[in-house]
Amino acid sequence: MHQAHRALVALAAALVFGLVTFAGSAQAFTYVSTLGSVGSGDGQFQILNQIAVDPAGNIYGTDGISPRIEKFSPDGTFLAKFGGSGAGDGQLINVYGLAVDPTGAFVYATDGGTHNRVVEYTTGGTFVRSWGATGSGDGDFNLPAGAAVASNGDVYVSDNGNGRIEEFTSTGTFVRKWGTMGTGDGQLSSPDGLAVDSSGNVWVGEDENHRLQEFTASGDFIRTAKSIDGEPFGGPFALSIDSAGDLWVSDEKAVEELDGSGNFLAAYSAGTGPAAFSELNGLVVDCHGVYAADGTLERIELFSDPSIPACPGTTPVTPPPTSPAPPPTVATPLSVALASAGTQPVLKQHGIVLSVSADEASTVTAGGKAGSVRFKNARARLAAGTQRQLKLGLTNKALAKLRRALRNHRSLTAKLTVSVKDATGKVVTSHRTIRLTR
Repeated sequence: MHQAHRALVALAAALVFGLVTFAGSAQAFTYVSTLGSVGSGDGQFQILNQIAVDPAGNIYGTDGISPRIEKFSPDGTFLAKFGGSGAGDGQLINVYGLAVDPTGAFVYATDGGTHNRVVEYTTGGTFVRSWGATGSGDGDFNLPAGAAVASNGDVYVSDNGNGRIEEFTSTGTFVRKWGTMGTGDGQLSSPDGLAVDSSGNVWVGEDENHRLQEFTASGDFIRTAKSIDGEPFGGPFALSIDSAGDLWVSDEKAVEELDGSGNFLAAYSAGTGPAAFSELNGLVVDCHGVYAADGTLERIELFSDPSIPACPGTTPVTPPPTSPAPPPTVATPLSVALASAGTQPVLKQHGIVLSVSADEASTVTAGGKAGSVRFKNARARLAAGTQRQLKLGLTNKALAKLRRALRNHRSLTAKLTVSVKDATGKVVTSHRTIRLTR
């Protein structure tokens, strides 16, 4: 796969959210380091939910089982833990969301379950105050989820069970609320991740509507954003905005990057091995890169990307001079490679989505079958070095048939067939089996 003249197609027969889809600077999305592991000791997590980074580069993560907040230095050294199980001041039941104020002085955590409140600490872990109660009135919560802090110190909280966003002052005084349950513009279904941009606009991720919505600081609807080619997100579960204004999204098994208007730029997965994603929850971006929290592998991974502005005062690294290109190698036989397959939410996607790329000019044809249901074939001509998403769609009749089948089964098996044809007419075919869910 690494020979310059080998004609191949690298096909990831997995859901959109688990694919490596490069655009812009994506080729340089690079693994840097990992912190955390599975367990209940210092620096370990049992259910890693949301994460945050303070202006000094310290990293915070919420553990929903312990429950507690853990703090790490910028180099990943465990520093402190605070919270702990209980109903007293500063104690937690089901901690989830996390945000640090712009001054780096305070940490805000959302605590669901029987508490349904926001808990405020100093970044050193000292309890400051808490607010909120179970209910649907002003300042109440039904499973508070994501949290974000605006430049003026106001705290925004996604009220997951009530389908709304609530705004508070930095000391917990209720300011306003917006959103009603539904699927229309400005309506919300299980709002989760939040991020506030430099203009004060608030981006909201919806777990059930599988989309992003942007609102003004006072809650007026601006726009909706979705994933690749208008497809729904797998979550989205967490949002973060870099200093250039790009929006980053935690989307199950991939990190997606959008511009400030919600236009899709790229999706990145961590590939395989020690840097692989299993189930992404939290995500935050600062000048060091992208921190992605894996809620199954219980670790936080840092990735660098040159599209993210560097930390103030740092000097850009000058790349070493390019070595002379090696002499051409003899072309190897045409081949097709399949990455590890996963599951796909076929009813949400109305089909199966594949990612294809070619080192040399190729024609790719993909098809699939689940029992007696056939997916629509997809075909693409790819120039050398280009990459593209292919969708194997469904007719209305086939979609209805799969819907009926999935009512009686948790999942179904689909068989994929992918063929690649090079410029000489040689064809190689490969097969993959994946699991389909609702």
